[in-house]
Amino acid sequence: MIHATRISHRFRRWVVALSGVLSACASTAVVTPPARSALPTSLCDRRVRGAEIVIDVGDTSLRLWSTNGPFIDKAIDLLRSGKTQNALFSIVEDGTDCDPRWTWHVDAAHMSWPDLTMDACNGRPIEVESDKYRWMARIREYCPANVRVRSVDDRRKAAPVQQSGGPHPATPPEIEEEARRQQSVEVPAPLRVVVETQKICAREAVEGWVKVDDEWDPATCGLPLTPTPNVWTIAHYDTLPVGAVVTACMGSAPPGWVVLHTSWNPTRCGAPSAVTSNIMTMRRLR
Repeated sequence: MIHATRISHRFRRWVVALSGVLSACASTAVVTPPARSALPTSLCDRRVRGAEIVIDVGDTSLRLWSTNGPFIDKAIDLLRSGKTQNALFSIVEDGTDCDPRWTWHVDAAHMSWPDLTMDACNGRPIEVESDKYRWMARIREYCPANVRVRSVDDRRKAAPVQQSGGPHPATPPEIEEEARRQQSVEVPAPLRVVVETQKICAREAVEGWVKVDDEWDPATCGLPLTPTPNVWTIAHYDTLPVGAVVTACMGSAPPGWVVLHTSWNPTRCGAPSAVTSNIMTMRRLR
C-alpha cells in the first residue's frame, strides 16, 4: 500500500512536470516575429547608374537610391549575410524621391556603413518625417543603427560606359527623367533674388560666401593651359533674409541654412555630362 502510494505521488509529480513543459512549448509556438512593413511602390524604377536599396530600420522600411559604389557593394554583402549594420547618410534633403511615403530623402552619393554613429542622428524614418526641418537644419545627417538590408536592385551595369571607363554622357531619356524629377520637387525657384557675387581663384575660402559656379580662365589663377575650373563664382549668402532660397554648387549648407534638394545642371559647377548631383538648393532658416 505504501509502495503504491509512493508510485502514485511520483506519477502525479511527473504528470505535473510534463504538463508544464507542454505548456511552455505551446506558449513558445505561438510567438512570431513582428511583421515587416509593406514595401511601397518605387518612384525610381527606371533609374540607372546606381542601385535601388530597401532597408529596414526597426519596424519601418526606407527605399532609397544610391550612386555610392562602396555603399552598394557593402549593402549586397549585408543582404547575403543577413547581418545588421549602422548606416550614415550625410545629407538629408527635402522632397520625395524613391519612397512615396516620405517627404524627405537622402543624398545618393554621400552615404556609408560606419561601425559607430551618434545617438543624435539615430532614429526611424517616421521620426525624421515628423520633424524633418530640424533634421535638415540642425542634425543634418541620418544615422540609423542596426539597419537590415531587405533588397538591392543593382543597376550600375545597366548604364553604358565609355572606353576610358568614365561615365557615359546622359541620354535624352535620362535628361527628360531628371527634368521631370526636378519639376516634381515643390521648392520655389530663386527668381528675382538679388545676390552679391564675385569671382575668385579656386579654393580660396571667403567667410559668408558660397560657391555657385566655376569656369576656366587661362589668363589668371595659375594660368592653366588645359580646361580646368580655376575660377570660382561665389555668392554672399550672409546678407540674405530668412526664407531666402539660393542654388549653389554641391557641398555642405552653411550654418542656419538647410539643403532642400539636389539636382543636375550640365551648364554649372563642373558642367558634368552625366546625370549627377552637382547643384544644391538651400534655404535660410535663421
